[in-house]
Amino acid sequence: LGRPDLALMLNVLDRTNRPQTLLERLARFMAPDGLAIIASPLPFRGAYYEGPFVRRQAEKVEFSEFFAASALGAHVQGPDEEPTDWDRQAAWMLDRVLSKDFDVLSFARVPYISAGDVTEP
Repeated sequence: LGRPDLALMLNVLDRTNRPQTLLERLARFMAPDGLAIIASPLPFRGAYYEGPFVRRQAEKVEFSEFFAASALGAHVQGPDEEPTDWDRQAAWMLDRVLSKDFDVLSFARVPYISAGDVTEP
């Protein structure tokens, strides 16, 4: 089998133990001109399920480093603070996560309907 031309990663980044490692491996695994469709809810609240337990991700997704260098003029967050604003997290997702391993062709905001999340079941 060869490398895939298309991969779908729908609402996986916030529910895996190592989201950055997963993206790096996906980029290496794909065909050179392959297309990855990646969806993630924002604001990003990373956690994963291990049996009946909810665990924090081993790779903490850092937002503060983006804001320190942001050209958006956003308020600089403290080291333990995370922004909750969709626009700022979307800019971070493009700048620090997706653009690192992928050539981003399009970025869109669509409704995400869920019965709850790890903080509000």
